[in-house]
Amino acid sequence: MTIAKKIKCPVCNNKRLLDLVVAKDGEVMIKCPKCKRIIDVTFQDNRIKAKAM
Repeated sequence: MTIAKKIKCPVCNNKRLLDLVVAKDGEVMIKCPKCKRIIDVTFQDNRIKAKAM
């Protein structure tokens, strides 16, 4: 069974921006459906950093 990490929005109270199962290295820009802000999500060795643009 795989457990996914929940990524929350750093701006609003959206506690489930997206789910992460495994990530070695990468960067994603995603728009929060609640506050409509663009969030820059960086993955590095299964660690997550989310910041508003």
